[in-house]
Amino acid sequence: RSFWCPPELRVGEFMYKIRKSINMPAAIAVYLMVDDCTTIPSKTFGEYYEEARDPDGWLYLVWAEESTF
Repeated sequence: RSFWCPPELRVGEFMYKIRKSINMPAAIAVYLMVDDCTTIPSKTFGEYYEEARDPDGWLYLVWAEESTF
């Protein structure tokens, strides 16, 4: 799935909006990863784009979930 995110959007804000839109329970931990590393919620998508964009011009992220209970 593809999302357009403004460069100033923080990863933590994005994760909050996605969790809220799909009604994800708090018992499920969510991780966004870039280049096999977990993201820092306070960093912006613009920062990650500059650091890790693919040669095709896209920033690829991996979404992972884990049950915490």
